Amino acid sequence: MKALQTYWDSLGNTFILLAKPNLWIYLVPAILIGIFFYVFGSFFPDSIETIHTESNNWFSNAFRSSLNWLLSFSSSVGDFIYKFIILSLFSPFNSLLSEKVDNSLTDSKFDGGVRLMIRNLFRTIAILAVSTGLYLIVIFCWWIISKIVGLHSVDSVVYFFISAYFIGFSFFDYSLERYDKGISSTMKWGFKNKITVLLSGLIFSLICLTPKIGIIFAPFFVTLNSTLVYLQIEKKLNTNQRNTNIN
Repeated sequence: MKALQTYWDSLGNTFILLAKPNLWIYLVPAILIGIFFYVFGSFFPDSIETIHTESNNWFSNAFRSSLNWLLSFSSSVGDFIYKFIILSLFSPFNSLLSEKVDNSLTDSKFDGGVRLMIRNLFRTIAILAVSTGLYLIVIFCWWIISKIVGLHSVDSVVYFFISAYFIGFSFFDYSLERYDKGISSTMKWGFKNKITVLLSGLIFSLICLTPKIGIIFAPFFVTLNSTLVYLQIEKKLNTNQRNTNIN
């Protein structure tokens, strides 16, 4: 409940931040990268057809069931990797955005500049690589469970939540890196604040469902939101600093 309340409070403040014109400049690189992706197209399909042919042959039915799962699995992994690429490309600019919000709200004096952008690019790739490995392990475990219990009908929903959880890590990493938290400390923080990380990933994934503009706007919005959430959780915001006064 505390995580939900923190998110509810931070969402209101995030929308206040959106009214600050000087923050929108950080969205420009995302728009340019997004245009590039739309021009050349995505390597991953939006949907994959499943096979519905019925047969009395048990081998045929088993093969059909396995193939449908493989198609669904490939679609989910492809979508995750697509978001992995997008988040990696956006990370240098989102790290500066997160730093800007932190400096303005806490009177900190972080000044990473180009060095911060380069460092965060490689760190984001490392975080997302670890998350991808864990993601594959978790969905494989789920596949075994759903195979035994017969829960294939909810596979797509479960994959969506698992993907959202591991993607959520990257948005808090901007703040964790800024406060000198290593990758292992970041992962520990993420597992400790599971609901918080999941909510960030869910917000990102839900915004991404918006055609065309979702994948461009989602990292920008969730970076703002996650920075506010992190500062609240770590009690780095004083009461008189919660008016999100960005200069």
